Amino acid sequence: MTVTPETPDAPPAEPPASADTEASATPARRRRWLRVLAWLVGGVLLATALLAGLGVWALGQLHHPRIKPHVVQAALDYGGLQLDFAVLRVSPFSGEVHAEGLSFAQPERFAQHAPEWLTVEAVDADLDVRALLDGAVHVRALTLTGAQLHVVRDAQENTFDLLFPSDPDSTAPATPLSASLTLLRGLGVEVDALSIELALAEVIEVEGSEVISRAALRDVVMEGHLHEHGEALDVRAALRSPTSGHTQLTLWQSESAARDAEG
Repeated sequence: MTVTPETPDAPPAEPPASADTEASATPARRRRWLRVLAWLVGGVLLATALLAGLGVWALGQLHHPRIKPHVVQAALDYGGLQLDFAVLRVSPFSGEVHAEGLSFAQPERFAQHAPEWLTVEAVDADLDVRALLDGAVHVRALTLTGAQLHVVRDAQENTFDLLFPSDPDSTAPATPLSASLTLLRGLGVEVDALSIELALAEVIEVEGSEVISRAALRDVVMEGHLHEHGEALDVRAALRSPTSGHTQLTLWQSESAARDAEG
């Protein structure tokens, strides 16, 4: 008699996935991808908001020790000016600008006679933000308080020649003072109200390290405006004494310069 070994029962075959199961998995995957996409978009928006907020904060704290060196370097790189300030704030929403302790260094050639060519105790400006977005500069009000201007000159050059040198290859004649206002035409700059409280403006004439003459104007206020209507310029400038003092003009000349002038 032959005995046939028993074989183990094979596992029952799984039934094929139904169409309903696959259809229910597809929306689940879509929801998962939508959540991932929502997180990515939310992260980008949050990072953008943080950067924008940081930019607004930085504009309001340009005198911060971590920000100020970049502003000073930008003024040197793009304007050739050695700038310093104690406070500098800009509001991108209102267009208000406030600065304190503003100073511009004198060119090295004349620094021994006047360390700065311009200092201002305080600057307040109100800019039209919409005009700026359109590529124009509209200043509603600009006030400079406690300004001091020191121009040094010798027989060859002066402060402004060194700060803003002309093109040596240019053959165009110099613009006469009577026509200098035409240079303002087409700049797209409008100033509704300008007020400059000038504590001192002086011109210092030197020979080497020696001061040979000095002309100084003290305590004067300049007020005016600037508008452009087509081809016509509307420019107004007026000088007056401050309400709490009197304007003074002083002239000084060394004895050697006086002798030279007499021949």
